Amino acid sequence: MTPRRYGVLCWRRTFTGTPEQVSAARQFTRYLLADSSAADDAAWVVGELATNAVKYSRSGDAGGVFTVEVLRWRHRVQVQLTDAGGDGEPVLPTIDPATAVSRRRKLPEGRLGLYGVGVLACLFGTYQHLDGTRVVWARLETDPAVVGTGR
Repeated sequence: MTPRRYGVLCWRRTFTGTPEQVSAARQFTRYLLADSSAADDAAWVVGELATNAVKYSRSGDAGGVFTVEVLRWRHRVQVQLTDAGGDGEPVLPTIDPATAVSRRRKLPEGRLGLYGVGVLACLFGTYQHLDGTRVVWARLETDPAVVGTGR
């Protein structure tokens, strides 16, 4: 894509549904967004979503996979993960995560990763395809990358 063409850049990669591939998914994301102010946050979000896919969906079953997509606009990035679906749905926070955690005397076991996603993302959500696969996505604001003009 030339620097003068407006739109979105999109990358997609499929990983085997094993815990070792969570790190590879984070590295993939960080590499693609290396010149973005959102690189570390986006990589962390992908790590959380990939961990959940491997632990709580059929992506973690033998032969399972998950797919990471990185979409990039001038002032935002979106990371989304498609898993093989499962019995439950991700529970995304609908209130300020700090407030929700501070009201409990004892921190809940697990599920805090999605609170972190909610803190970092300006928008986030989930939806399910008819074939049962599930997409969890998060959009983050970023500074525009400096793109050379080739002059």
